[in-house]
Amino acid sequence: MKKLIIHIGVHKTGTTSFQRLLRANQKYLIENNVRPIFELDRNNVRRFNLFDLSHLHLRAPLQTGARLRGQISELQEHEKAAFENSFAKAVNTHQEGTLIASAEVFCFMREETEKEKLAAFFAKFDREVEFLLVLRDLTSWKQSWENQLQKDPKVAPLLNSFPEEERINADWYYDTDSILNFWQDLGKVHKFQYEDYDNICEPLVNFLGFTMRELRDVERLNERKNLDAPSDIKSR
Repeated sequence: MKKLIIHIGVHKTGTTSFQRLLRANQKYLIENNVRPIFELDRNNVRRFNLFDLSHLHLRAPLQTGARLRGQISELQEHEKAAFENSFAKAVNTHQEGTLIASAEVFCFMREETEKEKLAAFFAKFDREVEFLLVLRDLTSWKQSWENQLQKDPKVAPLLNSFPEEERINADWYYDTDSILNFWQDLGKVHKFQYEDYDNICEPLVNFLGFTMRELRDVERLNERKNLDAPSDIKSR
């Protein structure tokens, strides 16, 4: 059966580098039966981090970076349905055996209502849906994520003013068992450990049936640094 693979993060595990790799190699991947899925941003530029899709059913009170920056338009229910139908219609026209989509915001999801809406959404596809999840050592994950948030001038001054359940840097986010339990109910989860690889993009590319040698490489963002360095903003 044809597949839709969704790379769901988590944050600070090379997600941006992987999305840049999909962008740089889009033509080659399509020629070899794998199609990266993108959105168009407000300037009609292709975006391989699917902000709109991943926020579609994310609980409204959660203060994500995109929401705090004003990058997301909150839709009414009929608008969400129209978005879903349009997205599913487009996806179902693609003939490639594998489609790959990426958005780490998916890892914020925890609630049963979110799961139910996603299950109904995935049922619209004529494909088997599976998930790629990269996990990271808790200490370095927390430090790297907090460092990134504190460097964002539109996020840092506001973030800690919200209740814990509305903050994306609260302890609930780092509960990997909750992440796994949520997504395993929706499909098969393929799990990778960030520290096991010099370049986390390599196992993700291998999973899709390619090697790094085949693909046009891209400059890796925010190379890993010593944890003691205060400027550490490890690879996303």
